[in-house]
Amino acid sequence: MEQSKSTSPVKKAKKTSEEIITDLEETGIDFSPVGLGPWSHSKLKVLKNCPLKFYLQYVIKQKPEAEPEISVITETGKAAHRILEFVLGGKEIGRAYAATREEYRKTLTDEQWEENIVSVEYNIQRFKEKIDGFEKAHGIKRILQELRIGVTKDWEPTGFFSDDVYFRGVIDLVIQLKNGDVVILDHKYGTVSAMGLRNFQDQLNTYKVMFHKGVEKIVGAQSGIHHIKEGEIVLDTYADSDEIEESLLGRIEFSIQGAIDQVQELGFFKHIAGNGCKYCDYRTECKAGKLKEQEKATKKWFEIKKI
Repeated sequence: MEQSKSTSPVKKAKKTSEEIITDLEETGIDFSPVGLGPWSHSKLKVLKNCPLKFYLQYVIKQKPEAEPEISVITETGKAAHRILEFVLGGKEIGRAYAATREEYRKTLTDEQWEENIVSVEYNIQRFKEKIDGFEKAHGIKRILQELRIGVTKDWEPTGFFSDDVYFRGVIDLVIQLKNGDVVILDHKYGTVSAMGLRNFQDQLNTYKVMFHKGVEKIVGAQSGIHHIKEGEIVLDTYADSDEIEESLLGRIEFSIQGAIDQVQELGFFKHIAGNGCKYCDYRTECKAGKLKEQEKATKKWFEIKKI
Protein backbone atom coordinates (compact mmCIF):
# COMPACT_ATOMS: atom_id res chain seq x y z
CA MET A 1 0.00 0.00 0.00
CA GLU A 2 1.41 3.35 -1.08
CA GLN A 3 2.02 5.81 1.75
CA SER A 4 0.35 9.18 1.44
CA LYS A 5 2.69 12.13 1.03
CA SER A 6 3.03 14.53 3.91
CA THR A 7 1.07 17.74 3.47
CA SER A 8 2.73 19.60 6.33
CA PRO A 9 4.10 22.97 5.19
CA VAL A 10 7.82 23.44 4.85
CA LYS A 11 9.11 25.95 7.38
CA LYS A 12 10.80 28.82 5.57
CA ALA A 13 14.13 30.13 6.80
CA LYS A 14 13.88 33.52 8.50
CA LYS A 15 15.18 36.31 6.29
CA THR A 16 18.14 38.39 7.34
CA SER A 17 17.79 42.17 7.57
CA GLU A 18 19.87 42.45 4.36
CA GLU A 19 17.43 40.21 2.49
CA ILE A 20 14.49 42.17 3.82
CA ILE A 21 16.09 45.43 2.69
CA THR A 22 16.62 43.94 -0.80
CA ASP A 23 12.94 43.04 -0.97
CA LEU A 24 11.99 46.55 0.09
CA GLU A 25 14.20 48.03 -2.63
CA GLU A 26 12.21 46.05 -5.16
CA THR A 27 8.74 46.55 -3.72
CA GLY A 28 8.99 49.74 -1.67
CA ILE A 29 7.16 50.40 1.59
CA ASP A 30 3.40 50.72 1.81
CA PHE A 31 2.96 53.93 3.80
CA SER A 32 -0.77 53.46 4.30
CA PRO A 33 -2.09 52.86 7.81
CA VAL A 34 -2.87 49.25 6.85
CA GLY A 35 0.53 48.80 5.21
CA LEU A 36 2.45 49.85 8.32
CA GLY A 37 0.11 47.97 10.67
CA PRO A 38 -1.00 46.16 12.66
CA TRP A 39 -1.01 48.93 15.25
CA SER A 40 -1.04 49.10 19.01
CA HIS A 41 -0.76 52.06 21.34
CA SER A 42 2.91 51.25 22.02
CA LYS A 43 3.76 50.81 18.33
CA LEU A 44 2.16 54.14 17.42
CA LYS A 45 4.07 55.75 20.28
CA VAL A 46 7.35 54.43 18.84
CA LEU A 47 6.60 55.98 15.43
CA LYS A 48 5.86 59.33 17.06
CA ASN A 49 8.86 59.31 19.42
CA CYS A 50 11.57 57.82 17.18
CA PRO A 51 10.78 56.93 13.54
CA LEU A 52 14.17 55.23 13.12
CA LYS A 53 13.42 52.78 15.92
CA PHE A 54 10.05 52.11 14.27
CA TYR A 55 11.84 51.37 10.99
CA LEU A 56 14.31 48.98 12.64
CA GLN A 57 11.83 47.22 14.89
CA TYR A 58 8.70 47.03 12.75
CA VAL A 59 9.65 47.58 9.09
CA ILE A 60 12.83 45.56 8.58
CA LYS A 61 12.53 43.73 11.95
CA GLN A 62 16.26 44.05 12.66
CA LYS A 63 17.48 42.14 15.69
CA PRO A 64 19.39 44.38 18.15
CA GLU A 65 23.10 43.62 18.54
CA ALA A 66 23.00 43.42 22.33
CA GLU A 67 20.91 40.89 24.20
CA PRO A 68 18.16 42.65 26.14
CA GLU A 69 19.11 43.19 29.77
CA ILE A 70 16.87 41.91 32.53
CA SER A 71 15.56 45.04 34.22
CA VAL A 72 14.75 44.85 37.92
CA ILE A 73 12.11 47.55 37.42
CA THR A 74 10.46 45.60 34.60
CA GLU A 75 10.57 42.28 36.45
CA THR A 76 9.20 43.91 39.60
CA GLY A 77 6.28 45.35 37.67
CA LYS A 78 5.54 42.02 36.00
CA ALA A 79 5.67 40.18 39.33
CA ALA A 80 3.27 42.67 40.94
CA HIS A 81 0.92 42.30 37.95
CA ARG A 82 1.02 38.53 38.36
CA ILE A 83 0.12 38.67 42.05
CA LEU A 84 -2.82 40.95 41.29
CA GLU A 85 -3.93 38.54 38.57
CA PHE A 86 -3.88 35.65 41.05
CA VAL A 87 -5.64 37.58 43.81
CA LEU A 88 -8.42 38.94 41.59
CA GLY A 89 -8.81 35.44 40.21
CA GLY A 90 -9.69 34.17 43.68
CA LYS A 91 -6.36 32.96 45.06
CA GLU A 92 -5.59 33.78 48.68
CA ILE A 93 -2.87 36.44 48.88
CA GLY A 94 -0.32 34.22 50.60
CA ARG A 95 -0.68 31.56 47.92
CA ALA A 96 -0.57 34.24 45.22
CA TYR A 97 2.74 35.50 46.59
CA ALA A 98 4.18 31.99 46.88
CA ALA A 99 3.21 31.04 43.30
CA THR A 100 4.60 34.29 41.90
CA ARG A 101 7.84 33.98 43.85
CA GLU A 102 8.51 30.65 42.16
CA GLU A 103 7.95 32.22 38.73
CA TYR A 104 10.38 35.10 39.39
CA ARG A 105 13.01 33.34 41.49
CA LYS A 106 15.57 33.54 38.65
CA THR A 107 15.09 37.22 37.87
CA LEU A 108 14.52 38.77 41.31
CA THR A 109 16.86 38.17 44.26
CA ASP A 110 15.51 37.64 47.76
CA GLU A 111 16.55 41.19 48.65
CA GLN A 112 14.80 42.66 45.59
CA TRP A 113 11.70 40.58 46.31
CA GLU A 114 11.53 41.79 49.90
CA GLU A 115 12.18 45.41 49.04
CA ASN A 116 9.91 45.75 46.01
CA ILE A 117 7.23 43.05 46.23
CA VAL A 118 6.70 42.12 49.87
CA SER A 119 6.55 45.84 50.63
CA VAL A 120 3.37 46.27 48.53
CA GLU A 121 1.43 43.32 49.98
CA TYR A 122 -0.79 45.62 52.05
CA ASN A 123 -1.58 47.74 48.97
CA ILE A 124 -2.52 44.67 46.93
CA GLN A 125 -4.78 43.40 49.72
CA ARG A 126 -6.43 46.83 49.96
CA PHE A 127 -6.96 46.89 46.20
CA LYS A 128 -8.78 43.56 46.39
CA GLU A 129 -10.97 44.91 49.18
CA LYS A 130 -11.79 47.99 47.09
CA ILE A 131 -12.88 45.77 44.18
CA ASP A 132 -15.04 43.68 46.55
CA GLY A 133 -16.65 46.83 47.93
CA PHE A 134 -17.20 48.18 44.43
CA GLU A 135 -18.97 44.96 43.48
CA LYS A 136 -21.38 45.23 46.39
CA ALA A 137 -22.15 48.87 45.58
CA HIS A 138 -22.53 48.66 41.80
CA GLY A 139 -22.99 45.05 40.74
CA ILE A 140 -20.24 43.45 38.65
CA LYS A 141 -21.17 41.32 35.65
CA ARG A 142 -17.64 39.97 35.14
CA ILE A 143 -13.98 40.77 35.66
CA LEU A 144 -11.56 40.30 32.77
CA GLN A 145 -7.79 40.28 33.19
CA GLU A 146 -4.98 40.47 30.64
CA LEU A 147 -7.65 40.85 27.98
CA ARG A 148 -6.29 40.59 24.42
CA ILE A 149 -8.35 42.49 21.84
CA GLY A 150 -7.94 42.75 18.07
CA VAL A 151 -9.97 44.71 15.52
CA THR A 152 -9.98 44.99 11.74
CA LYS A 153 -9.58 48.20 9.69
CA ASP A 154 -13.37 48.54 9.89
CA TRP A 155 -13.11 48.21 13.68
CA GLU A 156 -14.81 44.84 13.77
CA PRO A 157 -13.69 42.14 16.24
CA THR A 158 -10.97 39.75 15.06
CA GLY A 159 -8.24 37.57 16.51
CA PHE A 160 -5.25 39.16 18.22
CA PHE A 161 -2.89 37.51 15.72
CA SER A 162 -5.30 37.25 12.76
CA ASP A 163 -4.14 38.26 9.28
CA ASP A 164 -6.75 41.03 9.16
CA VAL A 165 -5.94 42.56 12.55
CA TYR A 166 -5.44 46.33 12.24
CA PHE A 167 -5.26 47.49 15.86
CA ARG A 168 -4.70 45.41 18.97
CA GLY A 169 -3.92 45.72 22.64
CA VAL A 170 -3.85 43.99 26.01
CA ILE A 171 -5.83 45.49 28.89
CA ASP A 172 -4.73 44.68 32.45
CA LEU A 173 -8.17 44.81 34.07
CA VAL A 174 -11.74 45.35 32.89
CA ILE A 175 -14.59 45.49 35.39
CA GLN A 176 -17.83 45.09 33.46
CA LEU A 177 -20.88 46.31 35.37
CA LYS A 178 -24.43 45.02 35.15
CA ASN A 179 -25.66 48.46 34.02
CA GLY A 180 -23.66 48.25 30.76
CA ASP A 181 -20.69 50.38 31.81
CA VAL A 182 -17.08 49.26 32.18
CA VAL A 183 -14.22 50.42 34.38
CA ILE A 184 -10.80 49.88 32.78
CA LEU A 185 -7.63 49.92 34.88
CA ASP A 186 -3.98 49.71 33.92
CA HIS A 187 -1.64 48.52 36.70
CA LYS A 188 1.63 50.45 36.95
CA TYR A 189 4.30 49.83 39.56
CA GLY A 190 6.83 52.66 39.35
CA THR A 191 4.45 55.59 38.82
CA VAL A 192 3.00 58.10 41.30
CA SER A 193 -0.52 59.47 41.46
CA ALA A 194 0.78 63.06 41.47
CA MET A 195 1.60 62.58 37.77
CA GLY A 196 -2.09 62.69 36.99
CA LEU A 197 -3.26 61.10 33.74
CA ARG A 198 -1.67 63.39 31.15
CA ASN A 199 0.96 60.81 30.16
CA PHE A 200 -1.54 57.96 30.08
CA GLN A 201 -4.75 59.45 28.63
CA ASP A 202 -4.15 58.39 25.02
CA GLN A 203 -3.52 54.82 26.14
CA LEU A 204 -6.65 54.80 28.32
CA ASN A 205 -8.82 56.26 25.55
CA THR A 206 -7.54 53.57 23.20
CA TYR A 207 -8.66 50.89 25.67
CA LYS A 208 -12.18 52.36 25.79
CA VAL A 209 -12.46 52.17 22.00
CA MET A 210 -10.98 48.69 21.79
CA PHE A 211 -13.38 47.18 24.31
CA HIS A 212 -16.41 48.91 22.77
CA LYS A 213 -15.50 47.85 19.21
CA GLY A 214 -13.57 44.65 19.79
CA VAL A 215 -15.48 42.94 22.63
CA GLU A 216 -19.00 44.27 22.93
CA LYS A 217 -20.92 47.53 22.78
CA ILE A 218 -21.08 49.34 26.12
CA VAL A 219 -23.11 52.20 27.57
CA GLY A 220 -19.96 54.02 28.60
CA ALA A 221 -16.54 53.67 30.19
CA GLN A 222 -14.27 55.18 32.79
CA SER A 223 -10.60 54.28 32.89
CA GLY A 224 -7.62 54.95 35.09
CA ILE A 225 -4.26 53.98 36.51
CA HIS A 226 -3.73 51.77 39.53
CA HIS A 227 -0.45 52.93 41.07
CA ILE A 228 0.61 49.72 42.82
CA LYS A 229 3.50 51.11 44.85
CA GLU A 230 1.35 53.92 46.27
CA GLY A 231 -1.85 51.93 46.52
CA GLU A 232 -3.75 54.70 44.72
CA ILE A 233 -6.23 54.66 41.82
CA VAL A 234 -6.62 57.73 39.58
CA LEU A 235 -9.63 57.77 37.23
CA ASP A 236 -10.43 59.93 34.22
CA THR A 237 -13.81 61.34 33.25
CA TYR A 238 -16.64 59.10 32.07
CA ALA A 239 -17.09 58.71 28.28
CA ASP A 240 -20.41 57.49 26.90
CA SER A 241 -20.75 55.36 23.78
CA ASP A 242 -21.36 58.39 21.53
CA GLU A 243 -18.09 59.98 22.61
CA ILE A 244 -16.25 56.69 22.12
CA GLU A 245 -17.69 56.21 18.62
CA GLU A 246 -17.55 59.79 17.38
CA SER A 247 -14.51 61.27 19.11
CA LEU A 248 -12.10 58.78 20.65
CA LEU A 249 -12.04 56.40 17.68
CA GLY A 250 -11.41 59.28 15.29
CA ARG A 251 -8.47 60.46 17.41
CA ILE A 252 -6.76 57.10 17.00
CA GLU A 253 -7.11 57.16 13.20
CA PHE A 254 -6.03 60.81 13.07
CA SER A 255 -3.01 60.06 15.25
CA ILE A 256 -1.90 57.14 13.04
CA GLN A 257 -2.24 59.12 9.83
CA GLY A 258 -0.57 62.16 11.38
CA ALA A 259 2.47 60.16 12.49
CA ILE A 260 2.81 58.63 9.00
CA ASP A 261 2.44 62.02 7.31
CA GLN A 262 5.13 63.50 9.53
CA VAL A 263 7.64 60.85 8.43
CA GLN A 264 6.73 61.22 4.76
CA GLU A 265 7.02 65.01 4.90
CA LEU A 266 10.44 64.67 6.54
CA GLY A 267 11.53 62.22 3.85
CA PHE A 268 13.26 59.62 6.02
CA PHE A 269 12.98 57.69 9.29
CA LYS A 270 14.68 60.12 11.63
CA HIS A 271 16.38 59.19 14.89
CA ILE A 272 15.00 61.36 17.70
CA ALA A 273 16.86 61.42 21.01
CA GLY A 274 14.75 61.37 24.14
CA ASN A 275 14.29 60.02 27.65
CA GLY A 276 13.64 56.54 26.30
CA CYS A 277 17.03 56.22 24.62
CA LYS A 278 18.72 54.64 27.65
CA TYR A 279 16.12 51.84 27.60
CA CYS A 280 16.07 51.37 23.81
CA ASP A 281 16.96 47.92 22.44
CA TYR A 282 19.13 49.61 19.79
CA ARG A 283 21.11 51.79 22.20
CA THR A 284 24.33 49.83 21.58
CA GLU A 285 24.28 50.57 17.86
CA CYS A 286 23.21 54.13 18.54
CA LYS A 287 26.15 54.86 20.87
CA ALA A 288 28.54 53.38 18.33
CA GLY A 289 27.16 55.67 15.63
CA LYS A 290 26.10 52.74 13.45
CA LEU A 291 22.52 53.93 13.16
CA LYS A 292 23.44 57.10 11.28
CA GLU A 293 24.12 55.22 8.06
CA GLN A 294 20.88 53.28 8.39
CA GLU A 295 19.03 56.53 9.04
CA LYS A 296 20.45 58.00 5.81
CA ALA A 297 19.64 54.81 3.92
CA THR A 298 15.94 55.11 4.73
CA LYS A 299 15.68 58.07 2.36
CA LYS A 300 15.62 55.59 -0.54
CA TRP A 301 12.00 54.70 0.29
CA PHE A 302 10.70 58.22 -0.38
CA GLU A 303 9.83 59.86 -3.65
CA ILE A 304 12.18 62.71 -4.55
CA LYS A 305 10.11 65.65 -5.72
CA LYS A 306 11.41 68.47 -7.86
CA ILE A 307 10.88 71.98 -6.51
